[in-house]
Amino acid sequence: MEMMKDLEKTYGYNEPILLNEINIAGMNEVYIRQAFSRLVKRGKLERFEQGVYYIPKMTPLGMSRLSAKKVYEKKYIYDKRNVYGFYAGLTLENAIGITTQVPNVVEIVTNNEGSRLREVMIGSQKVRVRKLSVKITEQNARILQFLDLMNRINLKDMSEESKDNLRSYVREQKLKRGEVFQYIGQFPSRTAKNMIESGIVNDLT
Repeated sequence: MEMMKDLEKTYGYNEPILLNEINIAGMNEVYIRQAFSRLVKRGKLERFEQGVYYIPKMTPLGMSRLSAKKVYEKKYIYDKRNVYGFYAGLTLENAIGITTQVPNVVEIVTNNEGSRLREVMIGSQKVRVRKLSVKITEQNARILQFLDLMNRINLKDMSEESKDNLRSYVREQKLKRGEVFQYIGQFPSRTAKNMIESGIVNDLT
């Protein structure tokens, strides 16, 4: 019961609880798994998938369900303390208006992946995760996201409206030229080429 109170205080309702982040003094991994299983049987916890749980809450529409988005953001992008990933590829391009194509796969760049590229299922959502050679932090996530975007876009296929939306995105991010140049050497040469040819380099502060 004390564990349940601690979980409620730490996570609240309908938020992902990753089993591998649970660290309780005097309890080994096996005991913690067994304790979580007992809480599920008692209806105190719900299991989203292997290693992922949440505290359900009654709503006017019935018992709450945990969204896949909350889970993959917690696993691969950020939690309450750290930033360790960002959206990329078509997922980012659609969000900022560079493309109208709606991706079936969510693309994420993250520290929390050992391979260069891998696809995983989070609930019913397919997620493509990959890593960079640079560690992502709260301080550099926006910069690395921008550079990764500039490395992957195809300027020839972009409409003028898409290019305008790209420039708006860069201005909204308030990216500083010195910070961008600090990391640009970690990306292929086409990154700088795209920045120059698109004129985006002039939108950096």
